[in-house]
Amino acid sequence: MEKDNTNLDKIMKYYSKKKFQDSIKNAAKEIENILNNFLEIELREPNLKNIVLKKIENRIKSIDSLKEKIERKDYCNKWKLSSKSESETQKIICENLPDLIGFRINCYFKETEKILFSRLKEYLKDNNIELEDEKDENHKQNNGFPIEKIACKYVNKRKQTFCFEVQVKSLLHDTWGEVEHKLIFKGKEFDSRKSLKKDIIDEIYNILAGVDKQLESLYKYSHEKENDAKKDLFYILIKDNSLLKEEINILSLHYENFFCILKEFDSKYEVLDEFLGKKLLKENFMRKNLPQISINNTCIIDNIKKKCDLYKLKNIYVIANILFTFDSEDNFFRYLFYYFYKPIKTSQEDDEEFNQEDDAFSEINSSELLTNKNIKNDENDENDSITKSFFEKFKFLLKK
Repeated sequence: MEKDNTNLDKIMKYYSKKKFQDSIKNAAKEIENILNNFLEIELREPNLKNIVLKKIENRIKSIDSLKEKIERKDYCNKWKLSSKSESETQKIICENLPDLIGFRINCYFKETEKILFSRLKEYLKDNNIELEDEKDENHKQNNGFPIEKIACKYVNKRKQTFCFEVQVKSLLHDTWGEVEHKLIFKGKEFDSRKSLKKDIIDEIYNILAGVDKQLESLYKYSHEKENDAKKDLFYILIKDNSLLKEEINILSLHYENFFCILKEFDSKYEVLDEFLGKKLLKENFMRKNLPQISINNTCIIDNIKKKCDLYKLKNIYVIANILFTFDSEDNFFRYLFYYFYKPIKTSQEDDEEFNQEDDAFSEINSSELLTNKNIKNDENDENDSITKSFFEKFKFLLKK
């Protein structure tokens, strides 16, 4: 036992060296910058900007915490630290201690945890951060409740590797976890009522989880009411617009349809907010030019348009033309189709790429090749499928 304590004290001495601690702090700052960039992007989204906290919490593993973990996990033996030098020990800790550096992103509601966590993983991968335990996503705490966290590895410019962990937690989850951690799981004094306390705490957690859901519903309702107020204001401000004077038959239904379509356009809420702001300040609003688009499949566009209620489409176009610059009604419809079709096309391209890779070593029999007729039939089936999907999304545009 004395030998083990000596080794442990030596490891703690190596770990506490100022130069080593400074290198960890520098890595923590660099990782935090990456996470801050992620938050900055996410907070631009109207649905998230008011329910995600801007400040990222972080900590570096304390000496006492590391000492306890090394003993509990038997890292001295697993990592064979007893025979290692100072630099070797420090390198092993940096590359193998999953929570050497810890970060926590907080949001208001539990449901937001999943959305934010999923996007965070994609962002980290795009920024060349190695995700260690992505396959084991069903993380659970000691209390059995799930937790959104991921262990990662960061390599700095000097090719030094640092392990870190990121958690995404709602405020309820975060606060409750801290209380429970100290009262139940990390209590140092024996308590014969520990099991009873745990049962009570679990019940209280379930009650508060219900409160969290109700608060989220209340927030969503308030947010929807805010958007409804913007729609009402938009109508009031444009009903006497010169562009609409010739279109005397524009009805409330057409405004409802326009707002359904507006959701499909990029930066729609920013444009609407800018329009309302300019009009309230009695300033000129410059209509937005949309980027150039390219659509090869004009047949499908013609096919869909033949089935459209052109009267409704024309009135929606007139309203949309107040915010955006369209050369013609046809151009407006092309943009509408483009924003509808873009995610479908992206998905198809991913599938095609996968299938091509999958078939790279398969043998092809010329007798099994598709004929032109079969190809044509496949194209027709695809067009019919896209047309059906379009009118499932925009039922109000289908000609009756």
